[in-house]
Amino acid sequence: MRSQEFGLYFLIFPDAPAAARIAALARRCRSEHGLRAKLLPMSRFHVSLQNLGRYDELARPKVTAAKARDAAARVRASPFVIMFSRVESVSGGNGRHPLVLREDDGVAGLEMLNRSLGATMRMTGLGRVWISPLI
Repeated sequence: MRSQEFGLYFLIFPDAPAAARIAALARRCRSEHGLRAKLLPMSRFHVSLQNLGRYDELARPKVTAAKARDAAARVRASPFVIMFSRVESVSGGNGRHPLVLREDDGVAGLEMLNRSLGATMRMTGLGRVWISPLI
């Protein structure tokens, strides 16, 4: 797969202790529910915030990436805790149905960060702002 086939996103990655807890939960769910899919490496655990589009479909991908970096540099947020309360299977590409963590109430700080990022993206000229369905 060529790099041009990938999307350009803003993501948040868990710290090492949180990633270890997520991996343990994934192993437990796999065992308890007889799931057979290969587990992702902890380095790939993330929360998607903003989708800027597929790299190969962006008119000027390097300009878009530069504007995205500028937008991110303008965002200010205090540290916050993210708490997920349930595991769900979602429809993914290629007939896959990955397990994801979801929450109803424990992502207020994450939602504020995402909205702030969306606002700075608009200010830097990135009109295509996608607010991730975080919950």
